[in-house]
Amino acid sequence: MKPKLLQELRPGTRIVAHDFGFKDWTPDRSVNISKNLYLYIVPARAGGAWKLEADLPAGAHSYQIDVQQDHQKIRGGARIESSGGFLPLFEARLEGDRIRFALVDDGQAHHFDGVVRGGWMEGTVRTGIGRSTSERRWRAERIGPAGE
Repeated sequence: MKPKLLQELRPGTRIVAHDFGFKDWTPDRSVNISKNLYLYIVPARAGGAWKLEADLPAGAHSYQIDVQQDHQKIRGGARIESSGGFLPLFEARLEGDRIRFALVDDGQAHHFDGVVRGGWMEGTVRTGIGRSTSERRWRAERIGPAGE
């Protein structure tokens, strides 16, 4: 039943299970009120290789992002297209179609917040602290499966 739910339901759809959860899918939340109740939120398909274009305070940047996904758990890293350097994704989270992660590039933390919509993602990126925070746009296009 789980594969059918993941394929046919939109990201963000909530599934509540009573007493028996899904074997290899960690619930987003679980509660015990004389019975076990499990909440699952259908995740967007974020796994794969992405070309990300971001308007950062220092100018336009391009990264190749590789995202590995296990249901709502994501991890990965970014290759800097200009230098080939590698940056890990920090605080990577996926809830439904909402994706969040941070990259530290050139000594600055960039916090990406956006949505996943099939073959693309987009949102805002915050850089800086306090009054010196800037918020700009980013967009990514899927370019293949993870690891390519």
